[in-house]
Amino acid sequence: MIVRRRRVVASHAQLTTRDLEVLRDVVRFGALTVQQVSRRHFSSRQRANARLAALVAGGYLRGERVWYRGPSIYLATPAGARLADVGLPPGHLAVATLRHHLAVADLAEHLLAEHPGASWVTERELRRDGMTAVRDRGDGRLLEGLPHVPDGVLVLGDGSRVAVELEASPKRQSAYERIFAWYAGTFDYAAVRWFCPAPAVEARLRKLVERQQVDDLISVEGLPRRPAAWHEADRWCSGEKDLSGDVQTHEMGIL
Repeated sequence: MIVRRRRVVASHAQLTTRDLEVLRDVVRFGALTVQQVSRRHFSSRQRANARLAALVAGGYLRGERVWYRGPSIYLATPAGARLADVGLPPGHLAVATLRHHLAVADLAEHLLAEHPGASWVTERELRRDGMTAVRDRGDGRLLEGLPHVPDGVLVLGDGSRVAVELEASPKRQSAYERIFAWYAGTFDYAAVRWFCPAPAVEARLRKLVERQQVDDLISVEGLPRRPAAWHEADRWCSGEKDLSGDVQTHEMGIL
């Protein structure tokens, strides 16, 4: 069944500095849950709910029910993306990749707390900058594709850039070797931190890193704590129906 959306027109509601920070985060990550917005910007979930509702009513955000009995996922509208002014369009989402994207947002939150003074570059920002770099300056044609994009980059206080990977599912050995070679050949990153939620995948990946002799660049780690988005998504999806068939926007990943 196709659900037709009403056209959302942004109102001239009074926006706060915090509202703008929320919009920027939602646009940069593509989509966030109320829990994630609450932890980043508010002292309580109740306050977060109230402001998110105001931003939805004002036409700057929209909420999607992706998982049955799960919380809403918030994405920016075109008006919200323009107001955020971070050089990115509104995100679109796909159920197949949403869990991973939300988990990366949680991991980013943890790493920023672990490294005071650091900043985070999202995958959407990396793709935007990478696509700009490979376009012809004359006519804007795409000269080549992007060989690889990390899940995010942690920029430390001294300016060094650490690529971060969160392994969503095991890859073929040839795929890992291609990514290792790309990291070994680029000078963009001082280090790579590769997080694995499954011990078996962590052990396999660590052996591959050692075999390819890139362990001086790439460290393989278990998750410091299981991202909340993974736990919540498991609970929402376990034995329950998702609503993806009712929402057209799920055809696209968060881009």
